[in-house]
Amino acid sequence: MLPPLPALAHDLRTPLSGMSALLDLLDATALDGEQRAHVAALREALGGMRRLSDDALELARLGAGAAPAVRAGECAPRALLDGVARTLGALAAACGLALDVVVADDAPPLVRTDAGEARAALLDLATNALRVTRRGGVTLRARGDGEGAVAFDVADTGPGLTDAQRARLFRAWERPGDEGVGDDARLPPGGLGLVLARARAERLGGRLEVASVHTAGSTFTLVLPLAPPSAPRG
Repeated sequence: MLPPLPALAHDLRTPLSGMSALLDLLDATALDGEQRAHVAALREALGGMRRLSDDALELARLGAGAAPAVRAGECAPRALLDGVARTLGALAAACGLALDVVVADDAPPLVRTDAGEARAALLDLATNALRVTRRGGVTLRARGDGEGAVAFDVADTGPGLTDAQRARLFRAWERPGDEGVGDDARLPPGGLGLVLARARAERLGGRLEVASVHTAGSTFTLVLPLAPPSAPRG
């Protein structure tokens, strides 16, 4: 019988750590430029495997209600988006894509939420957007939604989604929108990011929406209340 996914993901951490240590040792030896490029590529691939393992564990925790309790505090929407842009800026530049931050005039200056969870959801959405986009870029936008909430849009200029792809959008390990895009070693593998983003949105008392036109890009919107729900979640 196959081991449960969380156990498998956890057990992968030991060999992955060993591989990382071996790469560190190899990187410290006398290598020529081509060899160092190969080591860098291996390190990127290893990072992708580690992120997949971490995502699988996180998904299992969220599904079992074992994630840490939501810790609400005041944070600025601009600060959230700027942090995501700083984290992914080098990756976007390496892919030849723009990564812009826009804060609308009607965006609330502060929102009371779990900044770590909100940032993780936005990172999942922005990473997915970079994965499927080959020309143009990604825009991170904060705005008011007119209903006592803040909306964070992650808009890409990628291929958009067909109706069939939208139906599969939030299934674990599915990668709708990636067809024909190909794999890029600079980008983490897909499969769980959108599922995790939606789970995090729901933990925060919000929701995740998607608008897409096939061949004309997609916009994923994380809508969060300005204050957490009164009933504890998590």
